[in-house]
Amino acid sequence: MESYIAANGANAYQVHDSLVVSIGDGARLDHVRLIEDSREAFNISSSVVTLGAHAHFNTFGMTSGSSASRYQAMIAFAGEGSRVETNGVNLLNGRQHADTTLFLDHAVPNCASRESSVPCRRPRAFGVSGPYRRSPPRRRRPTPR
Repeated sequence: MESYIAANGANAYQVHDSLVVSIGDGARLDHVRLIEDSREAFNISSSVVTLGAHAHFNTFGMTSGSSASRYQAMIAFAGEGSRVETNGVNLLNGRQHADTTLFLDHAVPNCASRESSVPCRRPRAFGVSGPYRRSPPRRRRPTPR
């Protein structure tokens, strides 16, 4: 469980945190991120995750607060049979901005990923989410002559 909550009286500040994790063969990691900054704060979070064979990474993130919030994750499938589930919700109000960028590197075959992100926002707030995937090249069949 990661949590970032503004201290009493804290207003304008910037947070930049990073998480680097390697999940071994057959292991599982359930990860929860809670971001509850002040309305004038900026929060930039980065994660780098590598999964071994038959590993499972399940993550959930919730953002509320922050004038601007960005979460970017680079997730690499290094072993076959691994699985990733990413879920998130951004609770936004006023002029808040939150975005999530996921880069999923399916470097090996037989891996699965599922992404779900829900922006809950009031007028003028802005939320964006986008997964990017890279898969291993497929073998092409020889062209008949």
